[in-house]
Amino acid sequence: MKRKYLVAFTETRKNEEGFNVPVLPWDGMEGLNTYWTTTVDQEGNFVKGYVIAVVAGKDLSKIDSDPNVTILPEVDEQKKVSEVSEKELADLKRKSKELGLDIDRIKSDEKIQDVLTVVGKQVQAKFDAATFDIQDVV
Repeated sequence: MKRKYLVAFTETRKNEEGFNVPVLPWDGMEGLNTYWTTTVDQEGNFVKGYVIAVVAGKDLSKIDSDPNVTILPEVDEQKKVSEVSEKELADLKRKSKELGLDIDRIKSDEKIQDVLTVVGKQVQAKFDAATFDIQDVV
């Protein structure tokens, strides 16, 4: 199972290489493949209080239930916004607004992949939803 998330964070920790990294809901969980991105300044400080992430694992329920996590729409990213459930779209818009992201200008005929790129570029300028993926865990 593989999902994409927007994840707010308030704490950081030092990783094995001595770099500051955000404390994220999957820290300490076994059997996951994860990748996340955010914006840092020249000193390595986080500019944003959230990441956009893709996580693969057999059980993602702990992550899904975290109040700081928004599951990005789980649909074929080539589908149009109009094909996403109203609840998923409302959740994405609500959480994006809470994080200060602007997705109000999305249109119903846009592909989900394009919307994810708009969201992702506000998290990290070089973000591209077409290449933001990882190997699933089987």
